Amino acid sequence: MSFRGGKARAYTPAKTAHAEAAIRYLLAANGAQMYPRDIPLSVRMTFWLVRPQSAPRRRIWPVTKPDNDNLQKLVSDAAESYLWEADQQIVRIFAEKRYCPDGVAPHILLEVEPL
Repeated sequence: MSFRGGKARAYTPAKTAHAEAAIRYLLAANGAQMYPRDIPLSVRMTFWLVRPQSAPRRRIWPVTKPDNDNLQKLVSDAAESYLWEADQQIVRIFAEKRYCPDGVAPHILLEVEPL
């Protein structure tokens, strides 16, 4: 958040805006179904991240940045108006970060279930 002329202004970094746009594109391209505002939702997010060369192969859980809550917020904000009308509809959430297996590209698995 920045202040200009005594007023607070929200600022989305270019990298974040680009990531949100990519998520929205994929949602639209895959025929995302919009859930109306009055439907509570259960959401599961799995973030598959690139394993650094320095991480042992036996390690499957990244304890590095990006933070899990920041990844959740990115997807939640990007999916608003594509999967749900407002992120207040999410009443249950499960999210995890994992390292990709060898030969698998980084990706996000997003599962949404109406309750």
